[in-house]
Amino acid sequence: MKVALLSETSNAKAFLEDDAWCAQEKLNGERMLVEKAGAVVTAHNRQGEPRTLPATVEAVALTSELDFLLDGEWIAGQFVAFDVISINGADVTALPQSARFAAMAEVSPFRLVRQALGEDKAALMASVRAEKGEGLVFKLRDAAYLDGRTEVGVKFKFWKSASFLVTDLDIAKGTVGLGCFGRCSFPFAGAWPKVGDIVEIRYLLMTKNGKLSQPAFLGVRSDLTAADVAAQVIA
Repeated sequence: MKVALLSETSNAKAFLEDDAWCAQEKLNGERMLVEKAGAVVTAHNRQGEPRTLPATVEAVALTSELDFLLDGEWIAGQFVAFDVISINGADVTALPQSARFAAMAEVSPFRLVRQALGEDKAALMASVRAEKGEGLVFKLRDAAYLDGRTEVGVKFKFWKSASFLVTDLDIAKGTVGLGCFGRCSFPFAGAWPKVGDIVEIRYLLMTKNGKLSQPAFLGVRSDLTAADVAAQVIA
């Protein structure tokens, strides 16, 4: 399945000042593609594995008169769209990002990610930061939707986060083992992750002995594999 991925930047200023780039809020959910074909609605993660949508979300998809394949994230019980791959069976990935976003606004029955242009990009950054959001995504407005990790889409994060494999649990002590990255303690309001799950962890920094400082549990990542985790550069 063709899925665009993001590179990472530590220099947001360059993208804020360059009008060739738009800014979108960086969402912190599970990557998901939702497709409507006639009366059938399906969803897949970035690996192409099927995902089950609640009936309420399917009902929202069916309110659109057009068929579509949308790219977005499943977050807080809803799907948020940030790109469109096809409309009525026609591949639109060759269109520039600006045209795809405009078309998506017409076809998508779901909430769209917040996007800003020009001087409004700085205001969006300030808003996301004030809301304790994760960061921004910058996309080249003239670029096509490209498969894999390219330089036409970059992410800027306000703090560090990475994906880790859960190696063991100690529920009595409230800790999760992350292999060579040590043990982390989190206040779990819901279900605990399982051994073998991939979890997203936000942290302040990596200590000299390779442990995470001030970690915070963000959630389980069912859209990633162990190979994705191994390919990360964690610092």
